[in-house]
Amino acid sequence: MTNFVFETEEVCCCDCGGSNIHINMYYQVWSGEWQGDSPEVWCHDCHKETSWVLLDDYEPEEEE
Repeated sequence: MTNFVFETEEVCCCDCGGSNIHINMYYQVWSGEWQGDSPEVWCHDCHKETSWVLLDDYEPEEEE
């Protein structure tokens, strides 16, 4: 199995800000593009399907 390393900016979970996320992707040979699989993003810190955001752009929700 080949391990791919993507050089990108730091990302985190958009819900909890955790960095323990898993992004599911596969390479679509016919279109020559990376595609998101299901679930596309899973957070192991809050244990749910979510999405990601750049770490610098993360803003926690304020609790009332």
